[in-house]
Amino acid sequence: MLPTKTKHRFQYIVSKLIPTQLISKSLLMLKKRKSLTSDQHNPWLLSSAFAHRGLFDAKQQSLLPENSLSAFQRAIDFNYGIELDVHWSSDGIPMVFHDETLERMTALQGSIRERSSEVLKKTQLLDSDQYIPSLAEVFELVKGQVPILVEIKNNGHAVGPLEEAVALLCLSYQSKYPQAKLAIQSFNPLTLIYFAKYYPMLTRGLLTYDFPDKGKLNIIQLLLLKKMLFYPLCKPNYIAYEVNALMKPWPLLLKRSKKYKLPLLTWTVRTESEFQIAKKCSDQVIFENWTDPSDVKKELEALIASRRKM
Repeated sequence: MLPTKTKHRFQYIVSKLIPTQLISKSLLMLKKRKSLTSDQHNPWLLSSAFAHRGLFDAKQQSLLPENSLSAFQRAIDFNYGIELDVHWSSDGIPMVFHDETLERMTALQGSIRERSSEVLKKTQLLDSDQYIPSLAEVFELVKGQVPILVEIKNNGHAVGPLEEAVALLCLSYQSKYPQAKLAIQSFNPLTLIYFAKYYPMLTRGLLTYDFPDKGKLNIIQLLLLKKMLFYPLCKPNYIAYEVNALMKPWPLLLKRSKKYKLPLLTWTVRTESEFQIAKKCSDQVIFENWTDPSDVKKELEALIASRRKM
């Protein structure tokens, strides 16, 4: 979701993205909390755990790499939901890739935004037989078989063009496959505000964590992010919080989530200890790196069943 090495960069971006007037508007809207609670019911968010960047093999990415069609097909085979990341190509096509730069997963260098979709679709992921897919290609693979969480990676760029392209693809996908379940999620509050304003029919999720390092944020901006005071403008249908921060008193997220009656997802669950935290504090998980996906499926199904009884 948000690697440690990029947290300072993200904080710098947020410091540039969130204007002072947005803070005052958020504080004003907090006085109307009851009317801001979403009435969009999304039980499917709790029906399946989500495979982070697909059900890839972190130890053998050269065989089954992240955010690849093969990783997404494997998630479908195990009946898991899919979490994926979307960037903007130079010719305006939403492409499925996590990093802002290409070097970790490909032989290319530089920003993904500097490459055309034609080039990216031919770009090999590590030493595998997989290539960077477009969001449209992923939709055609999934065909509504499992739910999808689409994380928009729009750090430091103007909000609008990427969001618009993704929204139109999502609406087309749901029109073609009426049973399809999907949501838009982002760390960028302005991205969610855009969807809340122009595409409120699409499910929205707020990705966040506890911002342990102040970075380049001033006190007001830090308060806004840590306490999610921009929440009323984003109007999310669920919240996804970093798993290792769920036990800390500062976020108070679980209490807030129940108050707003929102599903609370957590990311990214990779270990047994993190899974125990998730079981205690969240409603559903975004996970990766389990040795046997069928084993974790049994535990997750038990977790979902226990939540439904509450």
